Amino acid sequence: MSNEAGGNPNEANSSGTEAESLAENMVGLSDDYEGLIKGCKGAAGEEEVEDGFRKHIASGILDKISEIEERGLRLAENMQAGARELAETDYENTTGYEVGDMPGLTRPVNKPDNVELT
Repeated sequence: MSNEAGGNPNEANSSGTEAESLAENMVGLSDDYEGLIKGCKGAAGEEEVEDGFRKHIASGILDKISEIEERGLRLAENMQAGARELAETDYENTTGYEVGDMPGLTRPVNKPDNVELT
């Protein structure tokens, strides 16, 4: 692990996009799981096994799965927001780094969509 601070906004945004895709694929997971358990319960045919499936659903498992779905979406949103902040910080500070009599960068660096060039 390095002692440097910073990040690559393009890599961060890419990771955020991947996380968003994974999170979107999890939407509806609790409904799918509930359907699966109901199907298993019906196929079990034995009262004791059916009772076990009923208890499993009543244990709050569906709420926990729904919470995982929501956290996945929030994680993706936070990763993408972090990437935007990295890009904005890079862009805002491009002219602040000069060496000797050499001027700062003359080209835009990681210009975010919501920042106007002046």
